[in-house]
Amino acid sequence: MRQRLALRTNDVARARRAVAKQFDLVDRGVFLDEGSNMAFTFTRLNTIKPEMVAEATRDARASAEQFAKDSGAGVGSIKQATQGYFTIESRDGETGAWGVSDTPYKKVRVVTTVDFSLE
Repeated sequence: MRQRLALRTNDVARARRAVAKQFDLVDRGVFLDEGSNMAFTFTRLNTIKPEMVAEATRDARASAEQFAKDSGAGVGSIKQATQGYFTIESRDGETGAWGVSDTPYKKVRVVTTVDFSLE
């Protein structure tokens, strides 16, 4: 008999305990297909997105201020800004089955472009 189960939950600790028990099945002779491991997906991008964009904007202004200081100019207003893409990866670059992360720890990155006027 072959059967595939999928569990979706926000209770990571409980899910990990359940996965650890799969080895009890192996000890009893049950064969588990490859891909029977845990995969973690980050689903809360919208909760962290505003602060990430704000931080990226602050960082861009700090860089602009350094450029301005080095050239004897001042930083004016934002001429143009674009929010680029967000990437969500395993914190340590690890991936498991189907390219999905095997670790609950994520690294979220935003790419932004901000053009300031120099005065």
